[in-house]
Amino acid sequence: MRPALPLLITIAAAPLGSIGGACAACGRTTPIWLCGRCRRLAEASWTVRREAPSVSPSEPEFFALAPYTPTHARKGAENPLRDALIRFKYGGDRMTGHRLAALMGTTSATLRGRFDAVTAVPLHPARLRMRGFNQAGWFARAVASHIGVPTAPRLLIRTGASVAQTVRGGRSARLALVNPFALGRDGRRSRIPRRVLLVDDVRTTGATLDACTQVLCRRGVSISVLVMLSAHLRPDN
Repeated sequence: MRPALPLLITIAAAPLGSIGGACAACGRTTPIWLCGRCRRLAEASWTVRREAPSVSPSEPEFFALAPYTPTHARKGAENPLRDALIRFKYGGDRMTGHRLAALMGTTSATLRGRFDAVTAVPLHPARLRMRGFNQAGWFARAVASHIGVPTAPRLLIRTGASVAQTVRGGRSARLALVNPFALGRDGRRSRIPRRVLLVDDVRTTGATLDACTQVLCRRGVSISVLVMLSAHLRPDN
């Protein structure tokens, strides 16, 4: 097993700028995008962690930048990055989205040299039309820019809709994702990237990422996964 990557990057080091108004996590008035309290909470956990090393070509290597705690959790539920992501993903706050993408890109820069391309978990076209953007795609473009490789936005397509994982749990979520992904135009070419970093925003049950990696591994692609928040990490890891 390779040693964990020493990639601690603080929130303050990211090129986020000042947006003024309300804190993207708690809503308090602040001259910057995260208030001082939320910034301290976020910095306490923000680092690149290797969740699981790759043990075979069919088993991806997982990286996560911070723990994920459900919004209904009681003890230790404060999670500014989760709250900022919710504001972007479900509230349509694109300014916060730009800040989160910049932060994820800056933090992942030390992964340079390990991959040939970056791709994002795709949304179903109906969900994309409803939301207007794919948050994973925003993060993937930022990561690709910082590690110096191209994006492959059509490597995967989503062929089936499923109930959102945030309202499903455990086995029911996995059963809902039997085969919702397929190779896209980039994945059907004769020559495709062989070392791909798959990017998503949150890893909860892992069902979506499992489905994506299965499709790509059958094509002979070596996959690693990078998510912003992971339920598989404990806040004190």
